[in-house]
Amino acid sequence: MPELPEVETISQDLNAHLSGKTINTVTILDNRNLREIDSNSFIKKITAQTINSIYRKGKALIVDVSNGYSIIFHLRMTGKFIIQNKTLEYEKHSMVIFATDTEHIIFADIRKFATINVIETLKLHENKKFVILCIRKRDHDNKRNMSDELANYLLNSLIYLIKK
Repeated sequence: MPELPEVETISQDLNAHLSGKTINTVTILDNRNLREIDSNSFIKKITAQTINSIYRKGKALIVDVSNGYSIIFHLRMTGKFIIQNKTLEYEKHSMVIFATDTEHIIFADIRKFATINVIETLKLHENKKFVILCIRKRDHDNKRNMSDELANYLLNSLIYLIKK
């Protein structure tokens, strides 16, 4: 399972490479990773959208797109991204292919544990599963594994959910 530093590195690399690019087509080869959304709705919400930014909260990768939605990825044990030029050669365990003008971004997962969801960006903090996904346990040496910003975000989200 990728640890927090690896997820941060992935988010920074993807953000540097993909921010500002438009997702022209989405192809779902296997929908077992999709959560709380069907394949057709996923494709409709993501196709023809520009990637504003890619960042992480906890171990969740968040792809913020131009229509007010965010794609939430949790890599779990074996989820990974492969970026290829226009010649598409996807591997056996490819799940979803996002095509831009210049490349294909393939999301692959050998064990099918990773999750993908689409949530309205302004309602991320209202989604219980997303808030729980962002919470990390403490390491064996009991050091805190989240920034003060993330801790405050999660605390405020939990307070909001409890009051709801």
